[in-house]
Amino acid sequence: MNFTGRVKAAIKNYEFERIDEYSAFVIGFLSSTGYVYKETVRGEFAKKDEYIIIKGEELRMEDFYFHPKMDEDLNYIAMDFIGNTDIGKFIENGDMAIKRAFLKGAFLSQGSITDPKDAYHFEIAIGNKTEAERLIKVLSDLGVNAKTVERDRKTVLYVKEGSEISDILTLLGAIPETLYFEEQMVIKSARNDTNRRVNCETANLSKTISAGVKQTHAIEKLKEDGRLELLDESLYEVAILRLANPDASLKELAMLYGHGISRSGINHRLQKIIELAEE
Repeated sequence: MNFTGRVKAAIKNYEFERIDEYSAFVIGFLSSTGYVYKETVRGEFAKKDEYIIIKGEELRMEDFYFHPKMDEDLNYIAMDFIGNTDIGKFIENGDMAIKRAFLKGAFLSQGSITDPKDAYHFEIAIGNKTEAERLIKVLSDLGVNAKTVERDRKTVLYVKEGSEISDILTLLGAIPETLYFEEQMVIKSARNDTNRRVNCETANLSKTISAGVKQTHAIEKLKEDGRLELLDESLYEVAILRLANPDASLKELAMLYGHGISRSGINHRLQKIIELAEE
């Protein structure tokens, strides 16, 4: 089972404690695309006796599948609740439990989330712009900043920030998946830190080697010209030290030289040797 499937399985295993929560879940499920079990439905919907009326078409409620943990009677009660409720106000004015339930329904219907091993990406595709705007508002109320893009005549709400996706997983009630997601975030962060450190060390090593080669060439030139032995003692000693340790860093040369000389002192003498070689 992929990561999206695992999150949706967690939602399917959740048991709502309140009928208004379950009603919000059903609204989220229906409003995202309108797809339920045997029928594809879109638009506003209402309840009348044992039927749901959608765009004037009567569909039997037993044709609808909502949540495996909620029995058939609760489906009828939820649809009766919805049929006599101003849906927009109910969701927008609802408490956090209502908004979380709405989000769960929308994600179960049309959501997907990428395995954090590969990338950070959460999205829900909404077929109706009004419903998309409602879901954006719900996410905002829950502390999540979602962005949108139009794709295949749908509005796709998406989040790419890892910490916000982790928050969404918690809101969806997928606790094991939240822990897994955060574990992968830590692993990825540690890997990135290691890569940055290695890259930095590699760059510094390359810089040290490049400088060492330039200094060695300058010393060799002075030697070929017969001028190496003419250097004053402090420059001559550093030159000989560099020839013996072509790959050493300035700090290492300073430690080898001793006499309390600093890294900058070694560098100053080597720069002076380069200047003399270029004359």
